[in-house]
Amino acid sequence: MSTSPELSNKARFEYFTRTIPSDHHQVNAMVEIVKKFNWSYVSIVYEESNYGIKVC
Repeated sequence: MSTSPELSNKARFEYFTRTIPSDHHQVNAMVEIVKKFNWSYVSIVYEESNYGIKVC
């Protein structure tokens, strides 16, 4: 959960610091792969929790 973009909210987590990038960067990389291969259909598997549903 330490990679959750939700933790980037400095108003809520003023003193939180991470040593690993936010998942936001991983999502951007996956989108670029889909675009590069011109895929028209992608399936997504996610966890129904703050970690799984707050990716975007």
